Amino acid sequence: MAEEAGTNIPMVPRLFGIRMQRENIRAVTPDEYYRQTITIPLLDHLLMELTNRFNEHARKAAMCLSALSHQW
Repeated sequence: MAEEAGTNIPMVPRLFGIRMQRENIRAVTPDEYYRQTITIPLLDHLLMELTNRFNEHARKAAMCLSALSHQW
């Protein structure tokens, strides 16, 4: 169907013994390859950023700023 529409079919890159430029993940399907190389690291990064932004100290600081702004 992709060939009829004139689009490229997603493919898994070839595997080599040593890879220097990109991930060397053994995946059977393109979906599995892109999930392991792009989706999982992206979600992990977003989770870490949200955890860092909304940690206990940040919440206490936001509550203090909120209390100060309501007094003025």
